[in-house]
Amino acid sequence: MLRTFSTDDFVKVWLILLLLCTLSTKQITFEKEKSKLTSVPSEIPSEVTKINLKENILTSIPDRCFSRFTNLTSVSLDKNKITDVSTTAFQGLAKVKEISLANNLLPSIPALESVENSLVNLYESPVQNIDFSNNKIAVLNPGLFENCTKLVSLKLESNQLTVLPDGVFGPAGTSLRYLSLKSNKLNTVENGTFAYLTNLHELYMENNQFKEFPMEISKLVSIRKLFPRMESNNQHPR
Repeated sequence: MLRTFSTDDFVKVWLILLLLCTLSTKQITFEKEKSKLTSVPSEIPSEVTKINLKENILTSIPDRCFSRFTNLTSVSLDKNKITDVSTTAFQGLAKVKEISLANNLLPSIPALESVENSLVNLYESPVQNIDFSNNKIAVLNPGLFENCTKLVSLKLESNQLTVLPDGVFGPAGTSLRYLSLKSNKLNTVENGTFAYLTNLHELYMENNQFKEFPMEISKLVSIRKLFPRMESNNQHPR
């Protein structure tokens, strides 16, 4: 015999579904700024969605450090003394959208030299904002960001970059809207470097060592903000 559902039954089901949706989207933030931490705290709850460990004295991020935080959407490690990030530190993070390692001592973009490492998997996730500003990064390898298919904002300002190599962004660069490379030591942009940045709206390259603006800049068809402006510096593409 088929059971008929009353209005009360439907209301109960709707309330249960609403509760489940609320629980699934609940934001849990863990913050410990200026706490003189030398390691990532073990007491961080596994359900955490945002981690903020700014202004501590972390020097490295060890193996699988954040892997158990499967709901993590944002991690900020700004203003520490980090020089090394393990290749498995962020393994298994499928929801992360923001990662910031600004104002540290990193000599390179962490652990992207090998396609087998976990940060490539991280960058294939929905990550949209990456900030490596104010480190000691001197080299960007070709193909470095080619797996960042959702990347919208990339900050690499105040590093020690001298060359932007062809292929550093790859086809995934079409998602990028904001790129900051100001206050480096850039003097060369190789042909083809910006080929895939067809939707880039803002580019900041002031305070570098260009003698002339590279021709690559003139290929940015969607650019809305460009600093410094070519006209104001009496420089011409080459």
